Parts: sequence; C-alpha cells; structure tokens
Amino acid sequence: MKSSAKKPIEHHDIFGRLLQVGDPVAAPYWNTSLGIFFVIKITPKMLRLRKIGSTLEKTAYPVDVVKVDGPEVTLYCIKYSEKRRELS
Repeated sequence: MKSSAKKPIEHHDIFGRLLQVGDPVAAPYWNTSLGIFFVIKITPKMLRLRKIGSTLEKTAYPVDVVKVDGPEVTLYCIKYSEKRRELS
C-alpha cells in the first residue's frame, strides 16, 4: 500500500541553504537590478517573492536567489517597511 502523503517541497539557494517562506533573499529584477525580497510562497519549481517596501511580486528559480541575513538586512527591512506604511 502506497502512502498518499506528499513530500514537502524543499528548495535551496545558490549556496545550498534551505529556503523557507518568510526568508529574506537577494534576487535580480528588471534585468539589471538587485533587490531584497521575502519568500511568500514555494511552488514545485519556483519561488514567489515580494519586494521589501513594495507590492512588487515576482517568481524566481531557487538557484537565482541568495538567502541573506544579518543586522544589515534587518535594518533594511525595518527602514523600507516603515516607508511603505507612511505612503499608505
């Protein structure tokens, strides 16, 4: 008897680090720009990303992103999340 439970989807960034919903990642957009995004959804082949401080959403392959962390990213998230709230 086969188990019908699906194996959870796992994606890894270019350095092999596990990506999860909510992780901040650096990813290219508009061909020449680099942005900081949050992973908002994991699909079988791609990631759904939302740019920090914006409503811009895009998809990207896991090998095209780098998971970022540290105090600089935390400050960036706070700074641009606050700017977006001021505009709303």
